[in-house]
Amino acid sequence: MGEYLDKMKHTNNCITKDALKKIETLYVFEKINDKFHLYIQRIMPSARVEKTYLSFKPDIKLAHIETNKVNIPILNYTHLYWNQQEQKIYFRKFSDLGLVFPSFSKYYREATKEDIECFKDNEKYPFLKVQNLDVESLPKTKLKTIAMIVDELEKVKERFEEYKNYALKYKQDFIKDDRFEISNAKDIEHLADIVFRKIYTTEAGQEEIRVANSYKTIQNK
Repeated sequence: MGEYLDKMKHTNNCITKDALKKIETLYVFEKINDKFHLYIQRIMPSARVEKTYLSFKPDIKLAHIETNKVNIPILNYTHLYWNQQEQKIYFRKFSDLGLVFPSFSKYYREATKEDIECFKDNEKYPFLKVQNLDVESLPKTKLKTIAMIVDELEKVKERFEEYKNYALKYKQDFIKDDRFEISNAKDIEHLADIVFRKIYTTEAGQEEIRVANSYKTIQNK
């Protein structure tokens, strides 16, 4: 929380257009009895829109064209809430917490029985084919990974074509008949690479395909 706390204590800058293109979170804070309450909204890549608009300005009563205007919607809810006095942070999805504050990932919950059942539900998530997976033999790290994946499955379901194309680019053998096949611990890691988009191609020097060690977003385009 140190970075946010420092900015709350010394907020004096405006957001430029270039900064708006890179912004990862929006936050609102209030100070009550010398203690901060912080509300954080994640900025999803799909939420940032950069287009040319025909706009109307009431002050000049004329329509005009705005080129490459960047828009980010402000939601009516927050993803994370921090209470300085209580020294507690509240969230609905641990994946949001882990993406904003990666250091919390080591505390991630292990997959519950309900998570496993959800993970194996091929009617609800037809893009997954989980078979012959011996859950009892999985290490805690893999159970934590499954829990993180389960929290993201609705998002994958909504935008499956994008995730499928990403998989076809970097892990072509992992997707068969429009489904990800999971039968062992290694497949769980393959799925995490796709769900959290960890694979990328280097842009400078020799072109290489690499896997990131963190899920944290550094910059969105």
